[in-house]
Amino acid sequence: MIVKLFYLNRKQRQQFDEIEVFLKEYIYKNLMIEDLYILNYDDMDELRCSQYINLLKSSVIKYEDFNIIIKNNNSNEDVYTYFGGLSAYVYSTARMDISKERLETMFPAVAIMDRMVMLPTGIVNAFEVDKSRFSWLPKPLEAGGAVLVDYKDRESVKEGIRQIEEQLQYEISRLCVRQMIAGSIPNPDYEELSRLLKTYPDFIQSHLTKIEKKALLRVEAENEIIYLNQRAIVSLNIINQSEFPVGRVRVTVKAPSETLTGTVSEIVEIKDSCSIKFNLRPVASPYCPLEVSIETYELGEASNPLQFPVILNVKPL
Repeated sequence: MIVKLFYLNRKQRQQFDEIEVFLKEYIYKNLMIEDLYILNYDDMDELRCSQYINLLKSSVIKYEDFNIIIKNNNSNEDVYTYFGGLSAYVYSTARMDISKERLETMFPAVAIMDRMVMLPTGIVNAFEVDKSRFSWLPKPLEAGGAVLVDYKDRESVKEGIRQIEEQLQYEISRLCVRQMIAGSIPNPDYEELSRLLKTYPDFIQSHLTKIEKKALLRVEAENEIIYLNQRAIVSLNIINQSEFPVGRVRVTVKAPSETLTGTVSEIVEIKDSCSIKFNLRPVASPYCPLEVSIETYELGEASNPLQFPVILNVKPL
């Protein structure tokens, strides 16, 4: 997996080295890290600036597209340049101004999987923005954004990278599930995913624990007996046999015709266990079969639900 690590100039090289060590310690020892410094002496690398601003835009909530303007505060005139030059320019009146002296508050910055995932805390107040015309805010890491860290505090940097590792595990697990569903395959294709993510197959495999453990569920009915043609409140217990909480799921119950009134479909949170209750009127004996589908909520309609048969005992009055 390629990690883009941006820093302003060679003065920030020590921070770069420290971040690189933590990334390889907490995420993956063989990470491929691009060394992307913005200033070479006084010359700004426009291509790297353009990469930076595009990755930043993918990690923020914004009212509209914008340009970053570098203002020359030493001039009596309104002299400015576009961060990234004309290659990064977009046709928009929205702008975020920053003085050349404050550019270092934008760095270092770490990008993984086509977005910034770690930014300095100072970036929020680094720019001069006319809030009556334009608003922006970095998205949280779990919403496709970045974690904000204080690079002067080693513990803040380490904690930020630990959060990134957890988020990567979650996102890669979802990609694996999506690949399995889309390709109708029983296991992830590690080689294909490693090519897509530009990493090694063992990196993908090391992030798969959540996939395998999500399926360890059991469904049981509390009702020992229900009676023919009589309405009853049925309670189904969903028991998590995994080693950690599964999270939100959608539970859907199907039964023979005329047994249920309406659709039984609920979203619940599964930690150790949970239950759902619904009304049912059995129309045949000695059994009433139920089909319980459990779908991981975060994966939406495309996910492949787990199926659990449940048999209720039915007696005539």
